[in-house]
Amino acid sequence: MPGKGETARKTLTELTLWGVFNSSVTGIAIIDIDGKFAKTNEEFNSILGHSETALQEYSFVELTHPEDKEACVAYWQNSLAGGPATLRSEKRYLHKSGSAVWVALNVVLIKDAHNRPVHFIAQIDDITERKRIADQLIEREEQLRVFAEHSPASQVMLDRDMCYLALSDRCKKDYGIADIPNEELYGKCHYDMFPAFPQHWKDINSRCLAGAVERSDEEAYIGPDGQTHWMTYEVRPWHKASGDIGGIIVFTESITRIKEAELKFRSLVEKSMVGVYIIQNGIFSYINPKLAAIFGYSEEEMTGMPVEKFLHPNYKRNVTNALVTGTPGKEATVNFEAKGLTKHGEVLWFETFGSNTLYNGTAAIIGTLIDITGRKKNEGIIKEKINQLEAITNNLPDVVVYQLLRENNGNRRFLYVSDGIERITGLSAAETLQQQHMINLLIDPHDNKTLQEAEFESYKKMDTLQHEINMVTYKGEKLEMYVRALPRVLENGTVVWDGTLSDITDMKRTAKDLFNKNIDINESITIYSSSSA
Repeated sequence: MPGKGETARKTLTELTLWGVFNSSVTGIAIIDIDGKFAKTNEEFNSILGHSETALQEYSFVELTHPEDKEACVAYWQNSLAGGPATLRSEKRYLHKSGSAVWVALNVVLIKDAHNRPVHFIAQIDDITERKRIADQLIEREEQLRVFAEHSPASQVMLDRDMCYLALSDRCKKDYGIADIPNEELYGKCHYDMFPAFPQHWKDINSRCLAGAVERSDEEAYIGPDGQTHWMTYEVRPWHKASGDIGGIIVFTESITRIKEAELKFRSLVEKSMVGVYIIQNGIFSYINPKLAAIFGYSEEEMTGMPVEKFLHPNYKRNVTNALVTGTPGKEATVNFEAKGLTKHGEVLWFETFGSNTLYNGTAAIIGTLIDITGRKKNEGIIKEKINQLEAITNNLPDVVVYQLLRENNGNRRFLYVSDGIERITGLSAAETLQQQHMINLLIDPHDNKTLQEAEFESYKKMDTLQHEINMVTYKGEKLEMYVRALPRVLENGTVVWDGTLSDITDMKRTAKDLFNKNIDINESITIYSSSSA
């Protein structure tokens, strides 16, 4: 039998163990071999939300989450059958509220001196919050991975050894490694993948690994295809939780198409025979050599100068209002003629066409400009000649000058009638053009028909129209008229007659009088001859 000292030590040990059991910050439970809770400490009760008495009504299987029961029952049965006596795992219990409680579980099967199972001792720590945070981190990591891999931008995350941590699909395509799965790329050194990586870029990466941030809006490089490409980039370090630099993130965007379009644009416009400009906020942001030459400046002089400096004082307000920058993409164009001033103060005429656009990310007007000084001068000369010609045609006695158009559908209309029409018919030129049927009412119906037939023959043969007609003026005066016109075909296929309508009434009357006098003279001669014989 044990002595008093041994009994005292045993009692002290049991008291110590129960003290640890009851005051532990870890949940502890003694579970019978039938799975029922025999005793639980306050922390265990708190984790599951039950009192000790309430828990003794349950088995551990009943309070285990359905998805975790199979593994727990398997351990319980295997350990009782002689399998491993301990288990470390993470599992879910069901809280009194019905919610799942994640715990870190450490359980051991206790056996007696004869190796017979006595009970289980389970230790649990509530890791629900840790699991929630871990799940959020996993979810966020997956979101970031999907975002990074499928971002339309080219971006790559590397560690301090320049090994891949994350790459976007766009980045892989730009580097020519789109066919390699990400899993095979992660952990590989970028410099090993591209042994010929330029030293210039290695230096940039080294500076950024030391804490620098570097960027460029335009960087030329030779691509895998051996061609020159352009890109914008930004390289910056990323930091660990400790604050130490963990590596770098490289953002790049290909601007090759934009750059090629810009080069083509410059090549085209700089050789253009018309002036080309880009205006922002009333300032020339870009001009081509031709525009500079028109105004007598160099490109460097004109770029950055206000537009109004090149305008004639009489046109400054109207042109400035017309060149207000609008919203790119909206239908807004400008087209006008105005006077400008060259570098030496000479006045010139110009015509410009422009529309809204974006230039360097800012609203602008892009347009073309041509020098029309010579054209304006010629237009003045032509206008003067036209005025002289109209003065002549309008004052021709007994003659009307006209232009008649025959459209492709057969319709006919006057394009021009000189003022002589009013002196002859009493119908003004304006009335004739506005009410063109009225002139037909003055022509003898039979003659009107034969005139149209003659006109159609002229149209078919493209030959001169010559015809005589009788008409009655609005004053009731009978006139004999002579029509003569020459047809010509316009570019759109219509035909125009340039012609004259002449009053030949007096000429006809004189001819008739001469004819009658000639008859009288001939008769007198005949009588005289007969009497002499």
